Formats: sequence, structure tokens, C-alpha cells
Amino acid sequence: MSKKNGDGQDGNEKSGDDYEIGYRKPPKHTRWKKGQSGNKSGRPKKKLGISDIERAFDEALGDLLAVNDNGTVRKIKKLKALAIQTVNKAVKGHHQSANLLMAHYARRPVGGAEESGSSSTTEEFRAELEAQFREMAAKSQSAAAASGEAEKEGDGDSDPWPPDDPSPDTKQ
Repeated sequence: MSKKNGDGQDGNEKSGDDYEIGYRKPPKHTRWKKGQSGNKSGRPKKKLGISDIERAFDEALGDLLAVNDNGTVRKIKKLKALAIQTVNKAVKGHHQSANLLMAHYARRPVGGAEESGSSSTTEEFRAELEAQFREMAAKSQSAAAASGEAEKEGDGDSDPWPPDDPSPDTKQ
């Protein structure tokens, strides 16, 4: 039994169409129009993970960089340029660069995946680096001590703190 509209037609039929509405057959007026999207805001963007960040760093450090070396321009990878700058800063006395370099060499296995050099050469190199870093540390400590003595000498009028003599007790 079908319902009839006021004009004598069935409710399922559109005026003049033989289109039947049912399973997987939505009414024509509710279908997507041409050029209309069903997801206006689109698919949510993927959140960055650690592997994505590592991949981005690898790509960035693998790019070539033009370097002026004694008047000649050559191209090296950014990772190598970073290593050269870190070593140069460490040699000049930058403590953070020196610590980074020493931490790297401390993690490296002796005689592992290195060039054809012997392990004694590597040990000699490591010992030489450690001696240089100890010398830099001693210089910085002596400079810090000298600046500390200058502060003490410049303030001779004030009482030394902490006092050498213990303060007398008020209760006797």
C-alpha cells in the first residue's frame, strides 16, 4: 500500500522520474553536487613522530654546502661542516664543544669500525686530545682563580666573610 500525495502520485516517485529510492539509492536532491566535497576540513594532518624528525635531520645534514677553503670553493656535506666547526671551537677552548667531542670519542669503540690505522694510533690520538683538554681546563681554572683573587684584593676595607673567629655566644 503506497501513500498518495495530494496530486494523486505515489510518495516514492519524483515528478516525472522513474527513480526508485532505496538501499544505496539516495534521493537525487541529497546527493553531492559536482565539485562538492563531503569532508570540507579534509583529512587531519599526520602528527610528527621521532622518525620523521630524524629523517628531516638526515636530509638537512646530507645537503651540500659551499665552503671557501684557502681561496677555493668546494662543496661538502653540512654534517662534515658541523664536525669541522665543532673541532675548531674545541681546539680554541670552547668547553661545550670540547665536552661534546670528548663524549663522542668516549663512546667510540677502540679499534672498531675505523680506518686502516692501528688501535695504538687511535689510543695515542685519544691520549693527546685528553692532554690538550686537561691543559685547557687548567688554564680556565687558573683564570677563574685569578679573577677571584682580584675580587678579594679589591675589597680590602670590608670584614672577611665568613669570619675567622666564631661569634661570641650571648648566653653565658
